[in-house]
Amino acid sequence: MDAQLRKRLRICQVLPILLISVACLGCEIESPVDNLVNELKSPSCARRIWAVQNLGAFKDPSSVIALAEALKDDDPSIRRGAAWALTQIDDPRAMKILIEALRHEDPYVRKEVARFLSKKIGYPERESCE
Repeated sequence: MDAQLRKRLRICQVLPILLISVACLGCEIESPVDNLVNELKSPSCARRIWAVQNLGAFKDPSSVIALAEALKDDDPSIRRGAAWALTQIDDPRAMKILIEALRHEDPYVRKEVARFLSKKIGYPERESCE
């Protein structure tokens, strides 16, 4: 990968975080993470998806409990996004929740969690037999 492409990819990863931070400058909420956690309660599915994706990007341990609650969301996209976001956070509470999520009713949540845990313990990813 050339240097220019790497630079563009880094900008794409950082830009949402910067936008959230700027949007929160005038907020009464103390941090962008608090704002995102509050967005998980929004009636708008799009806003909840946006929130779980960005909470995963922030990797802030203070969002673990809210993401665990998002695993119970009615929308499967939110549940899957919350599972992914929890895999991004290096916190013992997140690991415990992920292990419990191996029994989740949503097979895609289980698959996301199993993929993450297998990488964490050193098993290589294999092609699916499905």
